[in-house]
Amino acid sequence: MADLEAPVNTPAWLSGKSYDELQTALARAQQSQAHKERWKYTKVDKLLAGLSRQDASNQSSCLVDIPGGIQVQRLTDATQNFLSSTDFGSLIEDAPEVVNLLLQAGAIDYIYVTKTPDACLVLEHTGQSLPVFIRVAENVDLKILEQQADTLSKSHQHCLWLQQEASSRVIHARNNLGWDQEQDGQILFRHLQVHLARDAVYTLQNHSVGAATHRQNIHINCAGPGAHAQLLSASLVPEKAHLDQQITVQHTAPHSTSRQTVHNIAGQAANVTFNGRIHIHAHCPGVQAHLSNKNLGVAQQANINTKPELEIYTDDVQCSHGATVGQLDENHLFYCASRGINPDLAKQLLSTAFLNTASQGALAETAMATFAHLSERMVGP
Repeated sequence: MADLEAPVNTPAWLSGKSYDELQTALARAQQSQAHKERWKYTKVDKLLAGLSRQDASNQSSCLVDIPGGIQVQRLTDATQNFLSSTDFGSLIEDAPEVVNLLLQAGAIDYIYVTKTPDACLVLEHTGQSLPVFIRVAENVDLKILEQQADTLSKSHQHCLWLQQEASSRVIHARNNLGWDQEQDGQILFRHLQVHLARDAVYTLQNHSVGAATHRQNIHINCAGPGAHAQLLSASLVPEKAHLDQQITVQHTAPHSTSRQTVHNIAGQAANVTFNGRIHIHAHCPGVQAHLSNKNLGVAQQANINTKPELEIYTDDVQCSHGATVGQLDENHLFYCASRGINPDLAKQLLSTAFLNTASQGALAETAMATFAHLSERMVGP
């Protein structure tokens, strides 16, 4: 991969900003009430301190399999200058801690997909992965497989940007299954930023398990008419583990659509947080946006926080949002018992089925196998 001799041709949503302006904006965002609310259930200082213990020189590329038709370049020496002169738009307001991590990054992998490849782009993380920026050209189809390696370091962070041009289509299968009960104090942090142009279609198939600290930020902007985003997410948080999901879908263009389906299971003394926000900007009629979050506690003591939000500044839209928190249905358990199914096995089967309804894609089988294994440990032999 060749170093860039000049800044890449960044899209309009990454317009210039001086270094001093960037620092001022970051400080303001970090002190805002909105930022404090987003980090209500995860200590941001603890997370950033844990991630910064690994020097930037230890960062590694997550690019594993790059099919034909994909151009890859790497920003190295110019990284800090490039970032300090860049305005990440809503990222500064929504996730200033991500910009801080990027300013410490040793390099950025920049991927430009100019034609539909004949295979998937494969990303695999081991620890402090280099940030990745993926740009998908007009009318191009791309499949992304993103997962963690079998052995994962104690501290792990990764930032991914995806820019889709007009009428492009991306299916993004992502597994975050690196939980290790023996890894005391394990910290996982993932940030995903997606920008959709006119008639672009993005599908995210997200599977996760908890960790000592596990934070996921997902920001999707339907920025062109006809843009569509679909999110399917299934997560299992074992005993004493933690998962904090902050998902924002913005509609900044009329006649764009989105649908989110998020299912979470919490074990004994687990901490699960879901904050899902749909933001429809002014002068964006014809938007259809729907959000469903369902949470299942399979232990007597499990902490589940859910907060679906609608922020709408225009008329003529179709929106819905809802959240539930509950336990396994006693009628379902009785039905299984009447068929001779062991109670612990019945709990495991029903828990797995609950997650399966929000799971699909190329990595779903691997995820469901992990969920079944952990579920067996959570509900009994």
